[in-house]
Amino acid sequence: MQKKIRVLGVAPYETMLNTMIRVAEERKDIELVEARYGDLENGAEIVRAYDPDKYDVILSRGGTKLCIDKVTDKPVFEIPVSYPDLLNIFNLVRGYSGKIAILCYPNISDQIRRLRDILQFDYDIFNITSWNDLQSQIEQIQRDGYSLVIGDAISVSYAARCGLQSILLVSGTESIRAAFDDIAHVYSYFTGIQKENGYLKAYFSAGDSAILCMNLGGGTLFRLGSVTAAVEKTCRAILPLMKKSREYSLQKKASGHLILIRAVRLRHNNEDCCYFTISEIRLSSAHRTRYGGMDVYERSELLNSDAGRSVANLLAPTLNRHKDALRSSLPLLITGEIGSEKNAFARQVFLRCSAPEDVLYVVRCGELNRKLMWYLLSDIQSPLFSHHTFVLFENLQALSAPMLLMFLQDLHDFEHSLPSRLLFTFGIKPDDDLSGVHRILETLTCNEIPLAPLRQQPEDIHSQTLLFINELNRINGNTITGIEPEAIGLLEAYPWPYNLKGLQRVLRNAAENAHSAWITSADIRKILHQDAQAELQLQAKQRHETPQNLDLSRTLEEIETDIVNRVLNEENMNQTRAAKRLGVSRTTLWRILKK
Repeated sequence: MQKKIRVLGVAPYETMLNTMIRVAEERKDIELVEARYGDLENGAEIVRAYDPDKYDVILSRGGTKLCIDKVTDKPVFEIPVSYPDLLNIFNLVRGYSGKIAILCYPNISDQIRRLRDILQFDYDIFNITSWNDLQSQIEQIQRDGYSLVIGDAISVSYAARCGLQSILLVSGTESIRAAFDDIAHVYSYFTGIQKENGYLKAYFSAGDSAILCMNLGGGTLFRLGSVTAAVEKTCRAILPLMKKSREYSLQKKASGHLILIRAVRLRHNNEDCCYFTISEIRLSSAHRTRYGGMDVYERSELLNSDAGRSVANLLAPTLNRHKDALRSSLPLLITGEIGSEKNAFARQVFLRCSAPEDVLYVVRCGELNRKLMWYLLSDIQSPLFSHHTFVLFENLQALSAPMLLMFLQDLHDFEHSLPSRLLFTFGIKPDDDLSGVHRILETLTCNEIPLAPLRQQPEDIHSQTLLFINELNRINGNTITGIEPEAIGLLEAYPWPYNLKGLQRVLRNAAENAHSAWITSADIRKILHQDAQAELQLQAKQRHETPQNLDLSRTLEEIETDIVNRVLNEENMNQTRAAKRLGVSRTTLWRILKK
């Protein structure tokens, strides 16, 4: 059964009220929930006092309708004064000998003026500018010699008070029927639109995104879903940028969540509007995103970390030597041997080059699978397509050759249009042919910062040692005041297979075991000897456990189990990393180990 349209009727004179009730009773699609008499003085108050949930539209006429428009958001339909209604009045006053003035609101007078001009009647028409000034208008009309006033209810009422003759502009039964027809037609049309909007709202509400629409001046046009004041403030800050851009993306961290904001500028009703889609993703930990292998950091989190500050002074000279590469917007490739702190160096690049609102995504390439790669290269919410974002791909050398090639080729297709800043680190070995580095530089347009091995920079070891000892004192509350010159000589002569990390480990060990406020040469000689012995043992173990030493006389099952156990040992019994290296699932790995 079709729902009836609920109408609140406000009639400016009594006979219209009765006609309105009678015509409404003829219709099956209209329910006149209330019909009240209300002129200019009390029509708006009737609407204010009535519960808006009990009606759908309002029906009125003339000045009363205009006053109601100002106090409600509901649609207000007007009962017309039809041409037959006007002809009846013109015929009635055809033989009148005095001066006739027609006084009404513009929404009625325009129609009267057209008919008067067509019929060439000599009637003067006056617009009511304000009902507060109506009495003075009628007094002026009286002084000008007019004796008859034709108008709506309020005009006729004031004319009678001034002793003038008057005729009420009456809307007949057909005019009221036409008004109800208009209500049924328009309401049916907008009900369809409302239904469509309801489906759209239901669709967007079912998702994780909120929608906020603003004009470029900052006025909110509509919103769908919950938008915090902080996020709305961020959206307003983006608006000036949207005057020149059609799209803009931004990502922020807030209270354990990742806020994704995407802005699109569209033109609607001759006005530029900005539509913001706001998504909120809960981080699985302080930094971990929903995609394994990718973390996200704010500047403050890196600035306040002890690990970051302890290595910052050690890397400062190298950062200063490459200021031009840091200032460039081109991607940056940082290469170095094991322990050269290339990943820490990349974080320092972010801290030096980023704005306060920027965030850093760290992709651990050892855990980069096809799902994460597809998200990064294809998803519109990828940090690669977001402004105020740095994306660091750590240890590209961990990718297999085919996967690295595919990644570089896909990234090459749109590297110049990315709004984010890209950083890469690539680990090399002392005897490396650098083919992986060359492949990156040939495919992507980027700057390279090679971190020299520590053995090639013995002149820097003294200053780096003193800086790191100072950091150890700050972090651990140590009171080491110096290191013997002979100890420095030992450090400068050491080959440092693990570079800066190795130096930090030796100094940390020496500080923890120092018997005085000075680190002695004896302390350093002992620790370096232990370090060298450990390295020799590791190399011997690696030579022994190379695949060439596999006993191929055993069954395939025994060889498979042996390989799995070796990889597990190399990964410190971490089954997730071992399974990734072997190219199998954790379930498959578990089944092999159960055999």
